Amino acid sequence: MKTFESESINSAWEKAYIYLKNENHIQKSRAGSTLEIMKVIFSISNSRDRWVTSRVPMISPAFAIAEVFWILDGQQDANFINTWNPILKKFAGNVENYYGAYGNRLIKNFGFNQIEQAYTTLKHNPNTRQAVLNIWDPEKDLPKKYGLPNSDDIPCNLVSMLKIRNNKLEWSQVMRGNDLLRGTPYNFIQFTMLQEIMAGWLDIDIGDYILFTDSLHLYKKDFHKFKLRTEIKKFNANDVLLFSKEEFNTFFPECIKILQDARLNGINNNIVKKLQNHSIIPQEYKNLLSIPLAYLALKSNNIELMNTIEGLCLNQQLLYIWQQWKYEVAYKSQQNLATNT
Repeated sequence: MKTFESESINSAWEKAYIYLKNENHIQKSRAGSTLEIMKVIFSISNSRDRWVTSRVPMISPAFAIAEVFWILDGQQDANFINTWNPILKKFAGNVENYYGAYGNRLIKNFGFNQIEQAYTTLKHNPNTRQAVLNIWDPEKDLPKKYGLPNSDDIPCNLVSMLKIRNNKLEWSQVMRGNDLLRGTPYNFIQFTMLQEIMAGWLDIDIGDYILFTDSLHLYKKDFHKFKLRTEIKKFNANDVLLFSKEEFNTFFPECIKILQDARLNGINNNIVKKLQNHSIIPQEYKNLLSIPLAYLALKSNNIELMNTIEGLCLNQQLLYIWQQWKYEVAYKSQQNLATNT
């Protein structure tokens, strides 16, 4: 068993990347040959420092943030999340609803809201060891025919185990497999944000974040598509998302309305002003929302509006990640398209 331990997620991820890239065990999979190490633990003491910034090209902050809102809203609507990641359907299937959507699994799939029930359990019994969130559904997910997957979108995350110790919320995440380059950075963001949001509901701080993956791998075909960043800009700690459940239940639906409005009707000045002047949405969530909205402005080639939206984000780390993604992914793709036409 291999453990990658650090205060920050980026540091632990970088250690894993260097280690795995030197691994010589080749494991076949349905999507191609991989370099793989088994039974891996990531141990993070400050999961608020959740962004992987060492990967080149930079991960998409707009997709990462939109996906967290999508999960918290219990959605499985493919069109919503494909808005911020158009190539996702190549991996998860060209479908109306994503089969393994984490939010749907956590909030609707089993007939009740697991997140709400875990909160209630921990609120009334902070010493419990039974606050467990289940994503894997054996009836849906265990292969039924000749070992073939039932869908292109079988969940990699299986279960979350929540415990309160020393008045902090400890979070342990279990995965059956994890693509270090493409999936791991986003998985960290998804579940560490859930950890912090839940801690806010419980009026406590975050503790350690532990991720166990049974198969940490990278695809050989991706080997030369990614590299490590030589210089990483350092920032102060991320925004603190410790809001009470009452506060969250008030402003979160407003956040979803803004994202849906911009997605369905197009980003425009009225939506930007609504976010800027919204009295209920806290600045920390305005910072988060500004990035997927800036993406929509960039996508519609409205650079002036994009610049205005960027000005609404007061989180310098988010802005840095967004700017790096623009230059390493978005603008580079536009240049390649122009060159090839």
